[in-house]
Amino acid sequence: MHLKQYIKKVGGVQTFYRIYDYYAQCAVPQIKLKTGRAGLAKEIQDAVFRGAPKGVFVFISDLANYIYYDKEPKIASIVTIATDRWRGKEEFKAELKKSAEIRRDYLNYVQATLKPFLKNLIKSPLVAGIILRGDIMDPKRFPSKASDIDIVILTNFKSDDAEKREQIIKLIKKSPCNVVLDYYKFNDGSFHSSGVPITNRKSNYKVEYAIISLPSVARAYIIWKKSGKKIKKYDAENFLCAKILFDKNNSAKKFLKMLLSLAPKGSIA
Repeated sequence: MHLKQYIKKVGGVQTFYRIYDYYAQCAVPQIKLKTGRAGLAKEIQDAVFRGAPKGVFVFISDLANYIYYDKEPKIASIVTIATDRWRGKEEFKAELKKSAEIRRDYLNYVQATLKPFLKNLIKSPLVAGIILRGDIMDPKRFPSKASDIDIVILTNFKSDDAEKREQIIKLIKKSPCNVVLDYYKFNDGSFHSSGVPITNRKSNYKVEYAIISLPSVARAYIIWKKSGKKIKKYDAENFLCAKILFDKNNSAKKFLKMLLSLAPKGSIA
């Protein structure tokens, strides 16, 4: 079944979230069929990034920078595909309104529920600063039901300190809602991480905590500065819109200044 046939079959319009130009299969779980989903996912990707087939109308919220290993692909946050232009436009407008509501809801959740937890967390000698970033902070992005709340925890210990790593994870597990841990490890002048769920609670909210070592970042900064290495465009945009929630000795402020000094030219204009 081709894309136009599929959209007609599901009622003439469907909205998809977080469509990537590097990995078509991210759309598979959103396709309302049991078979043939891989081929349809590729057609959805092509419609977004290479043009829609005749008789199919595609509405795209944004084409933002993203990171996939060493690549810098694009991501479309919200995509509405329709066989009728007017119906597609109306659903897309409703999705953008929903996105604004999600942003407000998530920010309210941070203020009312997460900040009291983070206020206690910053008292730990392991923690130097706490930063809120991500879709809900970037006015150019469009949060959706697939979005997380992204929080950076800056630590005072090196990323390879196994004992303190376990201590900070133990503290993070006490966070409200569902928690994804993104622990950054420094190695050979670069950082590597992967998000791992560490709690499974009944909640409408999910927080991804990026644990970043300040001593390791300082070491990396020296290496990157000497070599002329720049951070990714996504990171530059992401941290430019970030908000410091809690800070000790201006550690978070210095971290942002240091990181953004390595932004590619024109990426944070």
